[in-house]
This record gives sequence, structure tokens and C-alpha cells, in this order.
Amino acid sequence: MTNEELFLAVAEIIREIFGVDDIEISRETVADDIPGWDSLSHTVLLATIEQALGVELTSTATFENVGGLIRLLSARLSAPMPAEERLTFPSGRIEGGGGSPAELSDELFRDLLNKDVEIPVGRFVYPCRLK
Repeated sequence: MTNEELFLAVAEIIREIFGVDDIEISRETVADDIPGWDSLSHTVLLATIEQALGVELTSTATFENVGGLIRLLSARLSAPMPAEERLTFPSGRIEGGGGSPAELSDELFRDLLNKDVEIPVGRFVYPCRLK
């Protein structure tokens, strides 16, 4: 995959996750340019990219802008990640609801704590464990 193809794929994922079809995404785009890009949605974005592109990122992966993310992905796609740096997501399913994890009631959150769940976002589903 060329860097341009990688950029186009990442831009499409960003548009899908954040629902921002009308915002121009460039290599200089930063999180503050995208409404709703916070720490939780950042994690969802990285998990979506991992799933869509078949690449693994560390939980500490950092980048200044979309161009930095493309460089990071390009490096990861050309070199396998060491096993000790891999993120793993257990499988499971959460039924019902409809809000984001930030909108869960305290009672529902306690019920889900440390259980395997899947969080649907757009056409993607993210298996995870709430901690």
C-alpha cells in the first residue's frame, strides 16, 4: 500500500468514526480540528485502523497530526510488532443500549466492568473489556 493509499484509507476511517463528511482532512489535520476527537474516540480510531489495515499499534502510539499517523502506520506495515507490545481485545457482545460508553449509567457500567463487550461504531465493532 502506498502512502497516498494509506492516507486515503485513514481519512475515510476518520470521516466514518467522527461523522465528518464535510471536513477536509489533510496530513496537517490534528485532533482539535475534528469535533468529538477525545481520548476515548482516539482509542476507537486506532482500533478501527488496526482492524481495517491489519496493523498493530501500541497503546502508547503517539503522533502530532494525520501525517504523523501515516508515517507511523507505514513503518508498522513494513515491520512486524514485537509480541510484548501488542494490544489484545477479548471477545464478547453487549446487547441493547445505544449511547457511547461515556453515557452509560453507573449501574450499567458496574454490570459491564471487567466483562468482554463489543462496542459498535458505524460499520465497525470493537471488542474490548471495560476497566
